[in-house]
Amino acid sequence: MHFLSAAVLNPVTKELLEQMKIFTMAIATWLMFRKPLSHRKLIALLLLVGGVVMCLLSNVNEGEMEFPTKQGFFQVLFTCCISTLASVWTEWLLKGDKNMHIGAQNFYLYIFGIISNSVTVLATSREQVMDGGFFKGYSKWTFLLVLVYSVYGLALSLLMKYGDSMLRVFAKVIALAGVALVSRFLFKFEPTFLLLTSAVLITISTLMYYYEPTPPKRVKVA
Repeated sequence: MHFLSAAVLNPVTKELLEQMKIFTMAIATWLMFRKPLSHRKLIALLLLVGGVVMCLLSNVNEGEMEFPTKQGFFQVLFTCCISTLASVWTEWLLKGDKNMHIGAQNFYLYIFGIISNSVTVLATSREQVMDGGFFKGYSKWTFLLVLVYSVYGLALSLLMKYGDSMLRVFAKVIALAGVALVSRFLFKFEPTFLLLTSAVLITISTLMYYYEPTPPKRVKVA
């Protein structure tokens, strides 16, 4: 679905539409785990969307933004729903058996991916694999990329097991703004007013969403 939507939308419009995942994730979390969505959390989600949109628009040049087509809109919406369901379902599986080691849970979850990818490779590239081996064409950068994604997957499973799916959404958004700000020091990138504003909005929305007010203490009357 990512490739289909990319064929009919430009990258900026596609990235902006994909922020619908914030709301689909909140709705799915509420339906699956019955976590209440208070007015404070809804406002935090709106601020989060605003911060992400500002962060994306801060790097948009004139003419790069366009109104999405109906086909592109529904393709991105469908992609967001699939991704949301997969994320929430994975969280439910990881939290379902608290006694099982997270390494074993990761193995059982991805064994389906190993099987499906192996079948795909054999069906599409069997001759190349038989002639040159499975790792033909791999460079040190390829192995490094595999290692990075492996560590990312392990960290993500820890976040899903001991956190929640919404925390993953906030982490990705914070990383988006953080990379842009760190680039100022590494690549002499000058952040715009929109980018700085987006960082403030994302910070405020995160604090609002996860802040839990302390209930007032009951005073015992003698």
